[in-house]
Amino acid sequence: MGKFNLIFQILLIFINIITIYSQIQTANVYYSKVSNRFTVKYEPINKESLAYVTYNASYEKDGWDRLALSSSDKPESIYSDYLKNYGMGYLEGYITYKRIYDHFRNNNNYKFYKNNGVMPDYIEQFIISNLEYMKKMGLKYGETDSYFHEMYNFYHQFTGILDGYTNRVKEEKAKNISLEIEEITLPRFMAVVAAGDLDELDYIKKSNRPNYHNMNSEEIKNYVIERMHCSALIKAANDLSDVWFGHSTWSGYNRLIKIFKEYRYYPGGKFPVKANTILISSYPGAINSNDDFYLTDVNLYVAETTNHVFNTSLFDLLTPESLLCFMRTMIALRLSDTGKEWADIFQKLNSGTYNNQFHILDLKLIDTDQKKISEGALYIVEQVPGFCGVEDVTVFLQKGYWPSYNTPYIMKVRELSGVLETLKERPDLYDSYDYTGNARANIFRRDHSKVNDINSFRKLLRYNDFENDPLSKGQADNVIAYRGDLNKNPSCFGETDLKFTSIKDIKRKEGKKVYLINGPSSDQHEPFDWSNTTCRNSNPIRYTNYGQVNKYDFDMVEYNVELW
Repeated sequence: MGKFNLIFQILLIFINIITIYSQIQTANVYYSKVSNRFTVKYEPINKESLAYVTYNASYEKDGWDRLALSSSDKPESIYSDYLKNYGMGYLEGYITYKRIYDHFRNNNNYKFYKNNGVMPDYIEQFIISNLEYMKKMGLKYGETDSYFHEMYNFYHQFTGILDGYTNRVKEEKAKNISLEIEEITLPRFMAVVAAGDLDELDYIKKSNRPNYHNMNSEEIKNYVIERMHCSALIKAANDLSDVWFGHSTWSGYNRLIKIFKEYRYYPGGKFPVKANTILISSYPGAINSNDDFYLTDVNLYVAETTNHVFNTSLFDLLTPESLLCFMRTMIALRLSDTGKEWADIFQKLNSGTYNNQFHILDLKLIDTDQKKISEGALYIVEQVPGFCGVEDVTVFLQKGYWPSYNTPYIMKVRELSGVLETLKERPDLYDSYDYTGNARANIFRRDHSKVNDINSFRKLLRYNDFENDPLSKGQADNVIAYRGDLNKNPSCFGETDLKFTSIKDIKRKEGKKVYLINGPSSDQHEPFDWSNTTCRNSNPIRYTNYGQVNKYDFDMVEYNVELW
C-alpha cells in the first residue's frame, strides 16, 4: 500500500507539472505570397517565420496572461514592414481568440450599457470615418514619412488581430457549430483597441454632454468618478540610489482579464525606429495598453492618469480626421528616445479624446550610482481638445516624487478644461479636483517619504483606508486605490490592477523585472469576489464578467522580461 501511495503521489506531481506548463504555448505565423494566406502553427519558435510568440495563459492562476510577440528580423525585400505588423497582429488574434471575445463582450456591455452593449451608430460612424482617414493617410504618406509609416504599421497590426481572431473563430465553429463565439466587425472591434477614447466619443452627440451648471455637487461627483482613471507615482529614494515608478488603474471591474505583453518589431526598410521592444500592460485584442503603462528598450517609461474636461464646448473640436489617443501613444513610443521627443510626437493630430496627463520618465537621465537626476528626466503632457501642454517637471522628482491623480497640473490646461471655473462655483469639490488640495495629493504628500523599497512602494499604491484615514473624510473615492464596490451605493468600478518596477529592476543585467497585481486593492479590505458583491445589482446589463475568475485574491507577480 505504501508503494502504491508513493507512485500515486509521484503521478499527481507529474500531472500538476504538465498542467502548469501546458499553459505555455509557442507558435509561428507563416505567409504564402502565392495564396496570400497566413497559417499559424503551434510549434517551437522559428525565427524564419513572419512572426513568433510565446503565450502563457496564466490568468486563472495568478491574474495575468503573458504574451511575448516578435516580428521577423528579415529585410524589406523578404517581408515588408506592413506585412510584419499585420503578421504579429494575426498571430496574437488567432491564439488569444477566446480571451478577446470575453473581453469584447464585457467591455462593450460596460461602455454601451445604455444601448444594450452595442456601439451606438453615431460612434460607429465616427470610427468608420477615422479608419478611412488612417488608411488614406497611410496610403498617401506611409512610404515617405516615418510618422505615417508607423501609423500604418499599427493600423495593419490591429486589423491583423481581428483577422486572426475571425479566422480562428471560423475554424473552431466548423468543428463545433454550437460554439458561443461570434465574429466582430472592425468598427465595433475598435471599442477594445480604443477603449480609452470612448467616453469623449460619446460627446459627438451634443445632447450627451452633461450640463454641470444644472447638477449639484454630488451629481457631478457621481458622474465624473467613473470617467476618472488611475493613480500613479514616481518616487526617488532619499539618497537617489533608486527610483520606483508604478501605475494603479481605475476602471470598470468588467476589465479584469489582463495580459502583459511584449512587442518586438524589426523594421526592414528605410524607416528605422528608436524603440524596437515595447512592454505593455494590456487587454485581449488591444495593441496598446489602455491603462496606460509602457516601458521601451530605449529606457523610456510612459504612463498616465485621466483628466476630466468640464468645458464641454471643447468637444465641438472632435473630428475623425485626427488620430485617437491610442494611436498617437504607440507612434510616439516607437519613434522617440527622450521625454521631450515623445511629447512633441504625441501632440500631432490631437483627437481631443482620452484627455490625460501623461508622464514620460527617461531612465537614461537618472544615474543611481552617481546619485544624480539630470534635467529632462521627467516630462508631462496634458491634453484637452485643441491643445496639449508640455512641461519638464524633473525638479519635482529631484525633490522626491511626482504624483498623478486625475487633475491637471499645467495652469493653461486647468483653465481650458474648466476645472478652475468648476471649483470657483463649487468649492465643496476642492477635495476631489483641486490639484494641490485634493485628497490623493494630500495622501501622497504625507506618505511618499515612507517608501524605501519595492514593497513599501506597492503598499502606497494599493492604499485604501477611507474609513479611518482623516484625509479621506470617510469618502471611498478619496484614496489611492478606490473601490466603488465599498460605497454606500456600490458600483463595480475602482482600482483593477497595479504595475510597478524600479530603475534597478529594469537595468538589471541578469534579467529585467516588472511587478504585477491584478484585482481591486485588498490590503485593508476583503478581496473582491463577484459571487458575493452587490455592486452589479443596480445595472446587471452593464456589469458582466464573462471569462473572469470570481475572486481576486492574487499575490504580486514578478514578470521576467523576455524580448528586451
